[in-house]
Amino acid sequence: MLSAPALPEGCQSRRRMEEVMGLRPDKCVNLLSPWEEWSQKAARRRASILLTWARAGHHRLALLGSRVSRAFGVSGVNQWSVEGVDVLALPHPSGRSRALNDEDYRRRVRHLVMFFTHWVI
Repeated sequence: MLSAPALPEGCQSRRRMEEVMGLRPDKCVNLLSPWEEWSQKAARRRASILLTWARAGHHRLALLGSRVSRAFGVSGVNQWSVEGVDVLALPHPSGRSRALNDEDYRRRVRHLVMFFTHWVI
């Protein structure tokens, strides 16, 4: 599951993830394969696997999008702890995210990501 392909080169969401959110695509995986139809049930199963992996390696997770966040049992843009794993719920980096079209909001997201990825909470 952790080898699921991340966003392809040149993808608008990948660019926004890097430039707007400050996240590294080489450290990202999709919860479901891009070829799978979204299933909340499957997403919850994979979220459980990913939480086990993150807990074992003391990793933190940034959850991109409301559907992914719901699969982990969280909502909104916020920091949470899920089964002992620090997670940061963020909007999906697609161009359809109205929140990420606002420069002040993007700045706040970048600061949250920087804090979350570099300092112990």
